[in-house]
Amino acid sequence: MLGPDWKTVQKTWVHRLGNLTLTGYNSTYSDRPFDEKKTISGGFEHSSVRLNKFVREQPQWTTDEIEKRGHILADRALQIWPALQVDPALVEKAKQAELRELAQRRDVAKVPMSTPARALFEQLRERIKHIDPAILELAEVKSVSYHGPGFFLEVLPRKQRLSLLLPLDHAEIDDPHGLAQDATEWKFVVNAKHEGGVLLRINDPDQIDHAMPIIRQAFVMVSGE
Repeated sequence: MLGPDWKTVQKTWVHRLGNLTLTGYNSTYSDRPFDEKKTISGGFEHSSVRLNKFVREQPQWTTDEIEKRGHILADRALQIWPALQVDPALVEKAKQAELRELAQRRDVAKVPMSTPARALFEQLRERIKHIDPAILELAEVKSVSYHGPGFFLEVLPRKQRLSLLLPLDHAEIDDPHGLAQDATEWKFVVNAKHEGGVLLRINDPDQIDHAMPIIRQAFVMVSGE
């Protein structure tokens, strides 16, 4: 019934929606011909399950019937379980509440850092807080991320310095001191939880001064200010 290429057809369609149903006789049906599956004891012709009505009415069972039934069941499913319509603002509000709760449970002091990296981090941290008191600081496993409300900075401690990952386009930043690297093509950044297009390396406090305008640019981008 499925034609000379029946093995490929069976493999492609056997588990699709249009070929699935409810029955207590699956082992009895096995690989019997379609006509037998309809007429044997407990077959589709004797089934009182409404889900089998379409199957019972078909003279043959090929990809055409399976596809047609699949569309019928899919349309019916969408009527029973319509798509959830949610206000994007409510979704964002819930995400922010979850993020704040997570931040309260985590301790930035427990993020592993060397003494030189910790000293640089504490200075940078104070400068970030002065941008906006509402900025959310979140301790990750091996980094610290900042959100305002969207992600705008991840601080990655290194052995003697810090790396800063920001979701910016390298071509659009003002970087007169040449701190920034284009990280767009990098497959990954070591220990990074987030993704970003720009990476800054901070080796001393003076470079924090040079980095702050770029950090503010990233914050403004996500906050809409």
